[in-house]
Amino acid sequence: MRISQVLVPVLLLCMTSADDSVTKIMKENIEHISRFLKKELVPDVQNNNKYISESMNLTLKTANEILEYVDNSMAETADKVQNTFENMSNKLTNNFKEIQEKDSTNLKALQKLFTDNEETIVEDFTRKLNDVVAKMETRLKQHEDFMTTSVAVCAEAFSHMSRGTVKYSSVFLDNVFIKGESVPGVLDPKSGDFIVPPGGDGIYHISFGVLIDTVSPRAGISKARMPPRFAVKSSHGHKITLHKQSQVTATVGVENQFKDLAPASRSL
Repeated sequence: MRISQVLVPVLLLCMTSADDSVTKIMKENIEHISRFLKKELVPDVQNNNKYISESMNLTLKTANEILEYVDNSMAETADKVQNTFENMSNKLTNNFKEIQEKDSTNLKALQKLFTDNEETIVEDFTRKLNDVVAKMETRLKQHEDFMTTSVAVCAEAFSHMSRGTVKYSSVFLDNVFIKGESVPGVLDPKSGDFIVPPGGDGIYHISFGVLIDTVSPRAGISKARMPPRFAVKSSHGHKITLHKQSQVTATVGVENQFKDLAPASRSL
């Protein structure tokens, strides 16, 4: 369209010119330009239009293919994402169910174990508690027996002239209680023996005091006999023990006709 508009003014100009040579030259130029237009420019324009059309068609086709690929990819991606989320949801649901079942099973097993062991635990606790209570009662009973048990016996003898156990003339203190009950007669004055009463076993404190006559009248004044000795003797069954640490004696004045009296005492 633009080329045609250029040619029209040129032709009008040639027709108005008076010079033939100019007209001839112009005609030749016009013919040359016409041939150029027909042979060169028009085909080039047509080819360019063809190429542009083909390029546009190719671009449109490519764009359509790209859009189709994008649509297909997005659809495929959406399907994959949906399938992934569905799989995740299914796995989570299954895992939660499995965990719930395992927890329920473990809880039931724990409850059964606790139920089975509850009776054993209660019995063991009751037995131990009863043992503690029994031990406490025994201790309290021992403490009560200890507090209500006392042995206090005192006796005296005015003379003892022979070998053997001292016989007592009187028992002036006989206060014996075993577990709160009075027990008389543990010291026999005739035999001089103190017998431990049943339930009265323990640690005893024994004390005695004597006035020792250092001269025996049966030996005369010039010939004195051995000085007397006193000690605590105990027996258990057939075993008799003389406790030497309790022994007392006196040798002062054995040749004194006026008979010295030596006081002595021991505690055991």
